[in-house]
Formats: sequence, structure tokens, C-alpha cells
Amino acid sequence: MRKNSIRERSTNMEKKLNEKVREQKAITLIALVITIIVLLILASVSIAMLTGENGILTKASTAKETNAQKTAEEQVKLAIIGSYGQDGKINLVELKENLSEISGITGVPDSITESSFPFDVTLDGQKIEVSKTGDTVTAEVKIGTTPPTYTAYNIGDEVTVGGENFYVIEASDENTSTVTLLSKYNLNTAGTAQENATSSTTACGFSSTNYWSSSFTSDPFNLNNIETSVATDAINKAKTYATAKGGNTAIGKLLTYEEANTLISSYSSMIEGSYATGGVLLYWLGSAINDTKYVYVKGSGMFTFFGREFDDYNSGFGVRPVIVVSKSLIS
Repeated sequence: MRKNSIRERSTNMEKKLNEKVREQKAITLIALVITIIVLLILASVSIAMLTGENGILTKASTAKETNAQKTAEEQVKLAIIGSYGQDGKINLVELKENLSEISGITGVPDSITESSFPFDVTLDGQKIEVSKTGDTVTAEVKIGTTPPTYTAYNIGDEVTVGGENFYVIEASDENTSTVTLLSKYNLNTAGTAQENATSSTTACGFSSTNYWSSSFTSDPFNLNNIETSVATDAINKAKTYATAKGGNTAIGKLLTYEEANTLISSYSSMIEGSYATGGVLLYWLGSAINDTKYVYVKGSGMFTFFGREFDDYNSGFGVRPVIVVSKSLIS
């Protein structure tokens, strides 16, 4: 009897011990589940704090974008402020120069006039509208807009503007709204349209009375920058023709010797040009040399300069304009 009693007590103790072990395991499992749930809750809260609408990362990204917008806007505003004269009026020529000097900016018109406003520039990925009311010019980032893209052109591409053909002489990427073109042929004597004909029917005078200046201090001189009131002169014809093709914001000038000399090595056929009967185009270039007062001209496959002072002299040389126009005009 005594042995059975001892065995029973031992069995009961073993059962109680096993029950306690099972209870401990159950508690531990419950604690683990609770811990996991708490961690998941904390994780979701943390993620929300980081990435939610008002999260830390979202706020940091917004602050970075806002800073970029304000920085770009301030650079444009500083350029505007620096373009006012002592009379309190904006100088549009200086405005164009000051905007163009901002590193990385695109979209600045080649010539800013009253009709240019409003226009958009892009700086560090920010699209900024420049507008004018009276004598006050303002700049403001355009939120929620994507800078426009334009067709990219390479030097030598042939394009059509207003039914006439031109060569691209300056590469223009997809961020630039304008393109620089050289007319395929000389202008007619009236300066109103290109004419695929001999130089004798496209001749144009180049007057030293209107283009020469004793204030030149270095060679060669860019005669395109000199004002003239004589409508029949070569540069005025180029300017008038550009306006007819691209409006008041278009730029018209003569190809300079420096430009032609840079392009001649790889684009000789384009720069030399030819007319219907197979001859080489002869046309005035917009550069002059000081000591002899010669104007560079294009002649028979090489650059030459004509041996007279250019007193309303034509000798068959014509006008082959360079124009800067909006890419929207290319068809």
C-alpha cells in the first residue's frame, strides 16, 4: 500500500509539472504574438510618419522642391532687378543679357521686346514665367507645370519656314524654342524672298556710309551690330526679311566671317551654296577689317575680300540672311 501511495503522489506531481510547463509555453506564445502585434503597429506608425502626406520624408522632399523653386526664382528676379536704369525703367537689352548670364538657364528669347512678354524660362528644372506690366517686370515659378520640349536640330539639317528652305547652322536641343538658320539662296533685289538665280539678279549694295565706324577697336568687326536707316543696305534687308518670316521677335543678320570660317571645313557645300545654273553663291558677310576697311565676301570656293572701300558697292554680291526664329514656324 505504501508503495502505491508513493507512486500516485509521484504521478500527480508529474501531471502538475506538465500542466505548469504547458501553461508557461502558452503564456510565452501569447507574449510573442502580442510583441509581434506591437512591433507591427509601431512599424506602421513609423512608416506613416516617414512617408505619409505629412511624413518626415514627404516634408523633406517638399522643402527641397520649394527651396529649388525659390532659388531659381530669386536668380531670375536678381537678373531683372539689375536691368533697371536710374530712371526706374526696365532696359530690355540688359534684361536679355542678364538672364542669359545665369548658368544653366534656357528659353531666354534671343531678343526681348515688348511683344515678348510673357515668356517662360527654365532653370534647374523649374519653369519660371517672366511677365511685364507697365515698367514692372516680375518672375514667378509655374507650379505643377512641365517645361515644354521642342524638336532638336543639328547643324546642316535643311528645314522649311514660310515655304522657303534654310540650313540649320547652330545645333538646338529639345529645351530651346528657337533655331538659327541660313537661307539656302540669296535674296532677290527687293529683299522679300529667296531667289535661286545668278548673283546678277540678286545683287545688293553695302554702304560704308552707314556701316563704317571709327570707334572700332578690334578686328574683325561685326557689322550686324551697327544701326542703319537705309532700307536697301544688306544688313537692313536681312533684318526685314527675318521679321517677315518670324515676326517682331525674330532676329535677322548677315553670316559673319567667323561663323562661315568655322562651318566651312565640315559644311562647305552648305556655306558656299549654289544657284540653278550650278554656280557658287556670292554674298556679303557681316564682318569688316579695320586697316583697309574691307568687307569679307564669299567667292568661288574660298573666302576673299574685295579690294575697294565699300561705298554702296555691289558687284553682284547678294544677301544671304541668317535668321533666328521660333521652332513652331518650321513646317
